[in-house]
Amino acid sequence: MSYSSHDVPGYPVENIEQARRGRYLHDECSDDCDAKRYYTALVPQLEHRSGLRGRNIWTGQR
Repeated sequence: MSYSSHDVPGYPVENIEQARRGRYLHDECSDDCDAKRYYTALVPQLEHRSGLRGRNIWTGQR
């Protein structure tokens, strides 16, 4: 049995893959679903943050 809570997680989600999965799971929920609003707002923030990484000092790559 699969259970998906419609509440916002009790911890900050910092992993982009977890955030995308949460958004996918709540994609078809109504607009009053707290989790849907949370993940819909979070994913773009994490995607933007992941693009801000600088140069890797150990390999010289970006």
